[in-house]
Amino acid sequence: MGDFTLTVPITQPSKAKYTVDKLLIDRVGPRVAMEVVVQDSGGAADIERVTYNIPDSAHVGAPVAGFLGALLSPRASETGSNARKANFRALGYLLDQGYLPAGTLNP
Repeated sequence: MGDFTLTVPITQPSKAKYTVDKLLIDRVGPRVAMEVVVQDSGGAADIERVTYNIPDSAHVGAPVAGFLGALLSPRASETGSNARKANFRALGYLLDQGYLPAGTLNP
């Protein structure tokens, strides 16, 4: 097989921020699919999109019922609109259940 070598290596911005982009709650299964956009520190560039599934065999302690309960339960320091609070709660659930790398959850 052939290969291709870049003349100048491509550098990638650092992953710094996770933002919920899409959320699907499906009663069949039931299941949750959450698409998260990973952004640079300024939030200006989308670096990648990651889809998290609940339930997931790698996170057996994270059931759909637990996720729905998290969406309905206020988290400390949450502020803003209902949509902002829902995003904060959804990301908080992923963080609490070990889906996300170590980090600080900001409202």
